[in-house]
Amino acid sequence: MSYSVMKGAIMTDSVEIGKKQERFGFIGGSDVSRIMSGDWHSLWEEKTRRAEPEDLSDNLAVQIGTFTEPVNLRWANKVIGHARPYREPVQQWIAVDDKPYLYRGQLDGVSVQGKNKEDWYVVECKHTNERSTMDTLIERYYPQMQFYIYMLGTEKGAECVKGCYLSVIFGNSKHECVLIDADNEYIEKMLHHIRVFVSYIVHDTEPELNMGVVLSSPHTKDIPINGMSVRDVNQDNHYTTYAHDYIDTLDASKKHEDAKKQMKSMMADDERELSHDILSVYRDSRGAKRFKIHKSDS
Repeated sequence: MSYSVMKGAIMTDSVEIGKKQERFGFIGGSDVSRIMSGDWHSLWEEKTRRAEPEDLSDNLAVQIGTFTEPVNLRWANKVIGHARPYREPVQQWIAVDDKPYLYRGQLDGVSVQGKNKEDWYVVECKHTNERSTMDTLIERYYPQMQFYIYMLGTEKGAECVKGCYLSVIFGNSKHECVLIDADNEYIEKMLHHIRVFVSYIVHDTEPELNMGVVLSSPHTKDIPINGMSVRDVNQDNHYTTYAHDYIDTLDASKKHEDAKKQMKSMMADDERELSHDILSVYRDSRGAKRFKIHKSDS
């Protein structure tokens, strides 16, 4: 199987492109997530017109996500700056065994940063329920984000696209935004699997019913988030000792904090000290309640 990016004549005739797109369809961000999870057969049926794709027009969760994109992008801009919508889809024609197929990335937004505005970032907006976690969403949308990073790189230059901001509204009261770096190794493997899948479409060859997981998303502990990584300290003896000490003294610590709270609450507003032979509670010069140990009760 041979692969190449199709440029030149095929990109100049919009009528011809339209015809090919109508015939062959295209691969978009949500398709990539399905490909990378091994959902090949049902997607192949949709792309070859053997089955209709799911109608999402009455899916409330999907529609809420769509209608909240503008406010989501505005909130992301408060965090990262220079965020704006990216209206036109990013498109790339490829050739699989000399047969054309279209990749399309419909980006929610971009952020252009750097001293000379040379650093580009995809902004991907999501809305979910308040019980979801950012870790879960990163793993779920990792293929889609890396695909959009790649697609934007075909326009701006791969070296100019640094990553993707995942901007999430949880329910109706919480917003979080994290930066996912471009993962070139993952992108290379992802593109290979996408092209293999596309070969089934252009040759009209049915893939196996259950392809299984092709390339799962990295666990969030292996993904730099906001430029910060996770370090495994299982082999660090000092850390292990401190971890055991923390757990072993946890109950005593809780009992200690509860005793402090209860003793402080016993002091009336017109009292400056609760005197006791073992331990006293007193007010300092600022009125804060302090403890003074006289002797240990052991």
